[in-house]
Amino acid sequence: MASRLARSAIGAARARPTLPIRSAAPAVSAFTTSSARLDNTPAKKPEDTANSILNALPGNSIASKTAILSAGAGVSIAAISNELYVVNEESIVALSLLTIYWAVYNYAGPMYREWAQGQSEKMKNILNAARDDHTSAVKARINSVKDLGGVIEITKDLFAVSKETAQLEAQAYELEQKTAVTAEAKAVLDSWVRYEGQVKARQQRELAESVIAKIEKELENPKVLDQILKQSVADVETVLRTLRLTSCPRITTTAFRTTRNQSTMSNVVRAAQTTLSQNLGGIAEKFTPTGAAFSLENDVPDQSGKVALITGGSEGIGYGCTWTLLSKNISKVFILSLNEQTAKNCKQTIQEDMDEDMVNRITWIQCDMGDWKRVVEVANQISKETDRLDIVINNAARGIMTYELTDYGVDRHFAVNHVGHVILTSHLLPLLKKTAEQGNKVRISNQASNAHEMTPKDTKFASLDELNRDIGPMPQYGRAKLTSILYSRYLARHLTKEYPNILANATHPGVVETKMSKDDIHEPYPIMGYAMSKGMAPFKKDQFQGCVPSMYCATATEKSGEYICPPADVESGSEFSQDEQLGEQLMKLTREIVKEKFGAESVDKGCPLKDY
Repeated sequence: MASRLARSAIGAARARPTLPIRSAAPAVSAFTTSSARLDNTPAKKPEDTANSILNALPGNSIASKTAILSAGAGVSIAAISNELYVVNEESIVALSLLTIYWAVYNYAGPMYREWAQGQSEKMKNILNAARDDHTSAVKARINSVKDLGGVIEITKDLFAVSKETAQLEAQAYELEQKTAVTAEAKAVLDSWVRYEGQVKARQQRELAESVIAKIEKELENPKVLDQILKQSVADVETVLRTLRLTSCPRITTTAFRTTRNQSTMSNVVRAAQTTLSQNLGGIAEKFTPTGAAFSLENDVPDQSGKVALITGGSEGIGYGCTWTLLSKNISKVFILSLNEQTAKNCKQTIQEDMDEDMVNRITWIQCDMGDWKRVVEVANQISKETDRLDIVINNAARGIMTYELTDYGVDRHFAVNHVGHVILTSHLLPLLKKTAEQGNKVRISNQASNAHEMTPKDTKFASLDELNRDIGPMPQYGRAKLTSILYSRYLARHLTKEYPNILANATHPGVVETKMSKDDIHEPYPIMGYAMSKGMAPFKKDQFQGCVPSMYCATATEKSGEYICPPADVESGSEFSQDEQLGEQLMKLTREIVKEKFGAESVDKGCPLKDY
């Protein structure tokens, strides 16, 4: 066996001389490559050149490997044959392990290297991604840090503003403390002033009450009342006698003077009696002149089928008008007033006095005559709810109260008592004319007062500035009542001339027991007003006596442009009330004020509807 291994080894060694032939290949290849370069052919890749060189080395070819293995096997056989190496179990195990290692290395190695390379690529990708993320985060952070430069400036500005705000708040707090201290001091002083005023007012009220109590006690005696009336007549006669005698110095004959004085005395007595009957109630009514009497029960005609409108118709004189018209079977009554509670009281009283049917004939509409926009809305509402309107009683008014401007910047007395009713009547004129054209009498009654005689002598109705001067409660009230007479006579000159069935008149109710004379008078005159309201109470008319002139103008008169005093007596009124030019100027100013303060639309439709 050993000889066979030796011969195999010798045979393998003899095969080695073929290697030089292979070793010459690189030179030939190189020469060929150089020749190719000289021929401008493409150069081989470096990897291909390296592989060719490695393959040319001894041991890398299949023959070399076979020879090496054969030589190794021969040497091993020779060693074993010559017992140079003894084969035992350890040798077999070692050879087996080497064989396994070699097989693993040659066959499992590439797979492991491929797996390891894949894992390396994954780790590389993960690290690259992490590096990219980190780089992006760093760049973003750098950019944010750059942006912080503007934030720092804004923060500085905010701190500066905050500092200024804190200073202002500190100053405001200091001012508040000073104001609080001042207000507290003022409150203390005001409390003392109020206390002093209350003490004085209480003392004055107690004095007035004691005096009034004595007067009331005396007035309970009919003889005293009769004596007061006679004394009043005597005083008036004395004054007028003096004036008459002074104005007639040329009368010298005794007989003529006696006759003249007797005639004057008779006129004075009649004038005094008329004045008392017109203004006072109770016992004064017995002095009513013959021919001027007018009874609500007997002289107000039946009102079936007619429709009326009464401003302020839920209390006072207006309530007297409402009650009277319903008692005469009027079909419908529109009541305009400000206070809903008074309207409820009005309906409740009428239901108690009459029945539910009469209450259902009342339509109450809330309206402030100083709110001209609301007045127009109400006029339009009424025009939609009825196809006729026979009676308009402009009764609502601001009483004797202190000076005040409306939201339109106009004296409230003038705005409520005059302008509000002019706007209302003007917007109702189409309905009034329609009713008149159907052959019906349409009557407009404007509530005035003999207080119109207290109008200031310089009244010209020239401008709004003139109206807005504070001239005192009584003159302002008197001037507002003068406008009612002037407006009535203006309508008579223009409207009645074109529509003879539309009549407009003004009335004086007398001294009537109303909220105006009981409560409102205390606002401008706390003490005197209280004395007047209490002292005059026995002589005042009630609301039904006070509404007699209005009922005469609203249901019976056939004239227009008159000034009616109680009960149905025609008076001329003051010189101002008879001045036609002043009336024209009043309406001119009224249109100008409405146009300026309220808009041209209302002027186009009113004051009156047609600018005559």
